[in-house]
Amino acid sequence: MESMQRQPVLIGVIAFIVGFSIGLFVFGWGLTPVEYTGAGPQDLLGTYQDYYLTSLARTYAATNDPAFARGALAGWEEAPAAICDLAATRRNIDPVTSQQLELLATAVDTQGCAAVAAAPAEPVEEGGGLGSLLLVVVLVLVFAAILYAILMVMRRAPRPLATDSDYGLEMAPAAAAPSYGAEEELAATPIARFHTEYERGHDT
Repeated sequence: MESMQRQPVLIGVIAFIVGFSIGLFVFGWGLTPVEYTGAGPQDLLGTYQDYYLTSLARTYAATNDPAFARGALAGWEEAPAAICDLAATRRNIDPVTSQQLELLATAVDTQGCAAVAAAPAEPVEEGGGLGSLLLVVVLVLVFAAILYAILMVMRRAPRPLATDSDYGLEMAPAAAAPSYGAEEELAATPIARFHTEYERGHDT
């Protein structure tokens, strides 16, 4: 445990991997997967859009039901332009289908392909990919800054001082001070006893 605390970078990497795995596999794929609902012909690939419009043009040529044609293309604002573009590409290859597509465009819009040809072309917005790339870069930098701040806080956190028990050492118990009884202290024998006499004038 102490070795893990001494390596905050390793802890951050492990936490990132665990969090990413839980978010992607558990929540992203298991609990809350992405669901696509309400898709229309405008959401198809270009090739499948051509198949759809060609089939619808043939059905309209057989039934002559404008309400059915408009309902089949409801919610697709660019449907007249897509029909007219397809009709122009099929004009030399399949004139019959091209004519059916032009009739379908007239059923959707009363002016037909003439209105589409007269409409000014909308400018194509550029830089969308660059904006997404910049957003991803900003998010990565923000995450890196947060991770760096967490590592710095963990590195500056005070650590408990090591004790002798951490190194497997045990201090010996202190020796008890010797105690002496009251009688022993009173009966102490002096170092030596002697008696002397002194007379003035007899210094030698």
